[in-house]
Amino acid sequence: MVKIVKMNGETDDFSREKAIRSCERAGASPELCVQIVDSLEKKLYTGMHTREILNFIRSMLKGADKSSAVRYGLKEAISKLDPEFHEFEFFIARLLKCEGYKTQRSPEPMVEGHCIEHEIDVVATRGAEVAIVECKHHYRDHTFTGLDVPMRQWARLDDIVAGYRGKRKNSINATCAWVVTNTKYSLHARRYSRCRAVKLIGWNCPREGGLNEMIEKHRAYPLTMAGLSRAEREKLVGSGIYNVLDFLDADAVLLRKLGFDELKVRRVRSFIERLINSSV
Repeated sequence: MVKIVKMNGETDDFSREKAIRSCERAGASPELCVQIVDSLEKKLYTGMHTREILNFIRSMLKGADKSSAVRYGLKEAISKLDPEFHEFEFFIARLLKCEGYKTQRSPEPMVEGHCIEHEIDVVATRGAEVAIVECKHHYRDHTFTGLDVPMRQWARLDDIVAGYRGKRKNSINATCAWVVTNTKYSLHARRYSRCRAVKLIGWNCPREGGLNEMIEKHRAYPLTMAGLSRAEREKLVGSGIYNVLDFLDADAVLLRKLGFDELKVRRVRSFIERLINSSV
């Protein structure tokens, strides 16, 4: 069995089934996925890195099915969201709306706890559930989110709950704490979160309903998958357009004011429609 090197430096047996499934999740046909993995197996060698495997599959998909190739790069596309204009936070707030939550990003004035004020990335409300959400974004998509993040989030919830009970001026009736990241969590982060009931959402976390599955379910892909520049995305986010679905629904007059001419809008919308339809 060929041993491959994973992103975290550990080695593991190459799995043909996992490689095929990863292709299928990108929307490629089962027949194409088998063909690609057949070609991949001819090039496998012990010590081959996961990144090389991903690049090979993406390259093969690009030659046969461009939209599937783009979807295969979802993890990388999320890692490219820009922190300077809080693109990941806006993206997550919009995604949670797709899940049926009312969301507010970075509420002002800041929420008052018993001890201090708290800047919260997203407040998500559905029925009696009021979640304070920490959005932890990593440029390197293989970086683990560590223990310190859920620990801080639990402490934040504890102080906010005490502030609400003490009737602080700008308190909220928070009922739970979440952390959302674009990567995976360390073992200690997962153990602590189970103990403290901090909800973790990340890449393939939980196993059913992780961040990637949520995005695929709603086809709410990030703007980075539509070939838009950083400057273009910053303008869109500033106008309330946070993902490809928002771009499809955006008013043509607004897009024109943001600097998108008619040809550009048609081209981007056409690509987004192909991207979405490839996942149906």
